[in-house]
Amino acid sequence: MQARLRLAEARVREYEETIHEMGGTIAGVNAAARLLLTHGGDLGEDQARTLETMLSSELGRLDRLLSDARDGSVCVLDLDELLLPLVTVRRLLGHTVEWQASDLRAIGDTDGLSEAVNILLTNAVRHGKGAPITVAVEEVGDVITIAVSDDGPGVAPEIRADVFRRGVRSDNSDGQGLGLYLARERMTAQGGTLELADTPVGACFVVTLAAHRP
Repeated sequence: MQARLRLAEARVREYEETIHEMGGTIAGVNAAARLLLTHGGDLGEDQARTLETMLSSELGRLDRLLSDARDGSVCVLDLDELLLPLVTVRRLLGHTVEWQASDLRAIGDTDGLSEAVNILLTNAVRHGKGAPITVAVEEVGDVITIAVSDDGPGVAPEIRADVFRRGVRSDNSDGQGLGLYLARERMTAQGGTLELADTPVGACFVVTLAAHRP
């Protein structure tokens, strides 16, 4: 009986995680499609192409989620190519996101890293109270760091130690407490890390991955 209960609980957890990821992916599809439909004539050629790329990428990820076809395999990631759509769509939605192309590459899982960074950007928009968001990419020794930070109210002191634990959320959050848990799980699965940095103002989450050496 206990074994059946544990199996049922595991399946429920897996279902919740898949639904959460699908929700984020569908939100990305919706945002890109809506911007193309409503502002297509006002967009520059590069912006339109970036949104089209994001739309295609997110639809592909949704298809892999629905068919359970994700293999989690790692490859060489062009970080500019991966981050540009995520940043562009938020800028076009009116959010201030500071980011510069780095021409850096890392070893990781495209879907996993995209989901993790998407969660961090979504949280910064949701909890940053309109504060500017910064995405900083650096090569530090043998690793690449991607820091997503904002100057908002930051993470509540009472949950800092457990912020990556499943179900943990601030009192004023209407989420399920799954986002940061899943983001760290996705990074760990590809040999990377996700940590909350100590900052005097706001919040700063730092992703690390192995740097690609050509």
